Amino acid sequence: MTLYILSGLSRALEFGVDVPKEMVVRGFGYLHRHYLDELVRDMMSLDGGWEYITFLNYVLSSYPDASWTGGVFTESDRKTMLDFSFRHWKDHSPLTKGYLTLTLRRMGRARDAALVFASVMDSAKTTVDEGTFWAPEDRSWLWYPDTIESHAFALRVLSELDPGTPAGTGSFSGSS
Repeated sequence: MTLYILSGLSRALEFGVDVPKEMVVRGFGYLHRHYLDELVRDMMSLDGGWEYITFLNYVLSSYPDASWTGGVFTESDRKTMLDFSFRHWKDHSPLTKGYLTLTLRRMGRARDAALVFASVMDSAKTTVDEGTFWAPEDRSWLWYPDTIESHAFALRVLSELDPGTPAGTGSFSGSS
């Protein structure tokens, strides 16, 4: 829940809302302890949980600078998370592929970002009447493969990768 709240606060900050920085820093301090005690030891050692780790790194990349995170996640931590997430990119749902795409791009790996997002666009369907959409996920009741959120986030990814893309027209391609 802390991560979800920090995600929302990053969006608020993006739109100019006055966000209490001390609270954000304390939240990331809590997440870092959780990350070190559980995620690294359990999830990564068992080669699982990449959805959460991908989302965590995406949220970290959504803040303007490390002062918002209290600097508790080092560049090495972030790189380890990114490498782990990228190693599993083919197993991600379209939504978590979107998170990974933006994190890769924000961390200077534009080529890998394009590869991951091209796979999202390759799974899209386009018709004249319906525009571009993705087939419902098998387990869309989980947070990370939600069909509506996946579609909306794909449009957000497109707007960050290529602000001039006519995303609403169905005329875009995976070659971003």
